[in-house]
Amino acid sequence: MRRKYVALLLVICLLMGGCQSANLGSQGTAPTTNRTEPLTTTATLPTTVPTPTTLPAETLPAPTEPELPMELAFAAKYVRVGDYLDIAYPVVSLITSATELQAHCDAYSLYCDQPIFQSSIIKYTDAYFAKKALILILKYEGTQSISHEVTGVTQVAKDHVTVAVDRQCPEGGNDVIAIWYLLVEVEGTFAPGTEVDVAWTDVAKEVPMQPREPMEETQPGGLQTVDYQWECIFFPISSRFENGIYMVSSADELRSINAELGLQIEYEDDFFESNTLVISVHHEGGSPYTHNVTGLHRTSEGEYILSVDRIHNEYTADICCTSILIVEVSEIIPKDVEIEVEVTDIITYY
Repeated sequence: MRRKYVALLLVICLLMGGCQSANLGSQGTAPTTNRTEPLTTTATLPTTVPTPTTLPAETLPAPTEPELPMELAFAAKYVRVGDYLDIAYPVVSLITSATELQAHCDAYSLYCDQPIFQSSIIKYTDAYFAKKALILILKYEGTQSISHEVTGVTQVAKDHVTVAVDRQCPEGGNDVIAIWYLLVEVEGTFAPGTEVDVAWTDVAKEVPMQPREPMEETQPGGLQTVDYQWECIFFPISSRFENGIYMVSSADELRSINAELGLQIEYEDDFFESNTLVISVHHEGGSPYTHNVTGLHRTSEGEYILSVDRIHNEYTADICCTSILIVEVSEIIPKDVEIEVEVTDIITYY
């Protein structure tokens, strides 16, 4: 009986083994060798690389506009030119390049071709205009006694600049007209079409005679210092004068000299009761020249020496100019005494 059970179990096992073989056959051939090494699992990477997340860029502050109005750094110089052009004055020009400067000079060649002006604009090249601008103001005055001073340059808007100028007006003045160029150097650059206007302010200014420099009363060599005051009338372009010195002791003599020189110097008779007027004419064949009285001395022989500085820059032009020095001497100089003029040349550089 036990053998029957054993045989039955063997039959069942054989049948089950055949079923498993049949299943394996339908799925593929089973490996015939046993693996002793561990199986390796391989992961398949995705073919599409994910886009990295972009963080928002840091927002930079926008450049701030300068707060207006704003005062601008500047430098000014003043050039007196001769002749007269029948145009509307003043002429105000903002120059931002050497090309624009040349165009301005071509338009106002009567003034700009004068050597005294040309020597003043040598420095304004393309290198200058890379960082700065130039404002040109052409101004007519009915008397040369009026002078000018630029007191400020203000940018009132992005495209608008104002130049403040004082007109220094004495109570009296001669009737010699004067044409001035005000050259205003301004730091910075400006947008095309920037408007420039000028705010003129009349300043009442008494122009006293220039006092002498303080000196010892007795100089080496027995020279005695004489008190004086002086002023200058300057003619930038004039060929009608000749060098000379005039000693005036009365109002009548002065009227004759005025007629001879075409001047209008006025002194009353009471001035000549205790003073002498000396007029020294300095005519120059080149320009620009200025003249300053620096001393008046009396020698032991009773003669007088008038010391004058003759000042000019390194650029001289072949154009005539004349300085007429009017010196008030605080004593009576005898008519038969000579006055010698000692001139010292001084060269300035800019």
